[in-house]
Amino acid sequence: MNDRVPTNQLPRYFAPSACALALAVAFAVSLPAHAGKVTPPPVPDPLKVETGSHAFLLGHAIGTQNYVCSPSATANSGVAYALFTPEATLFNDDGDQLITHFFSPNENPLDPNTNAAVVADGAVRATWQHSRDGSTVWAKLHPNGSVPAQGAIPLLLLDVAGTADGLTGGDVLSKTAQIQRLNTTGGVAPAQGCASPSDIGHTAFVPYTADYVFYSKEEARQRRPAATIVIGMAAWVASMPRMVKTDADRELSSKKRIRSARYARFHRAFVSRAGQRLAWTIPISCCAISLAPASLFDSTTTT
Repeated sequence: MNDRVPTNQLPRYFAPSACALALAVAFAVSLPAHAGKVTPPPVPDPLKVETGSHAFLLGHAIGTQNYVCSPSATANSGVAYALFTPEATLFNDDGDQLITHFFSPNENPLDPNTNAAVVADGAVRATWQHSRDGSTVWAKLHPNGSVPAQGAIPLLLLDVAGTADGLTGGDVLSKTAQIQRLNTTGGVAPAQGCASPSDIGHTAFVPYTADYVFYSKEEARQRRPAATIVIGMAAWVASMPRMVKTDADRELSSKKRIRSARYARFHRAFVSRAGQRLAWTIPISCCAISLAPASLFDSTTTT
């Protein structure tokens, strides 16, 4: 019997421990990037959110403000650039993608489209869609919620006009109540390219950056259950060296038992064979003695 334990064979408990480590890593990775506390910067009074709101997500946007030259009743030339959509991606502080930003029809039936020039059921609103769970929020400008920014598009406060969960039930953005656009750079419509009616239809894609802060009136979700799971699993994984030592002791004890059993079997076999030899030797010896001449055992015999 071979009592050597293969070195490439993992102990029974090792598989669940490895699973624990994998789950801990998965939970840690899957925790949303906004799980930490968001501290918004100070803002002018027109951009202050409603009482009872708290910031739950901050995204740094990089993209373009996209304009089309259109007829305008207020411009002296009769035409002006009109924003037809932003195209931007929001990232967290680590550079991970969080959200995409664009214009789209609001899915809220309470906010229908009233523009005859647009074919859509819902009003076209600024839209933010979460890149992981698909949750979406539509927003419109808060009354007097615009503050000019030098050389850049204005700072804004927006009120939510509609929300939708993702296809799999994701709801990160569904709790949004208000959104701030802060720290803007660029994005202003160019001064050329839309000067006369002949320029109608011309487009301009102007790079911009901004910070978007998302607010909710719901109670802050600290995601403590997930954090607790991670901590518990980390403790389980941390105990693995102690478990390995215990298992090594078990293997050593098992080897000793195997050796002891093998010795016991050898000892029994040896004793059994010795007994059999002795059982044959005694009768033969007795028989030899009985057949020997008496003179061999006579103490008076001399040579």
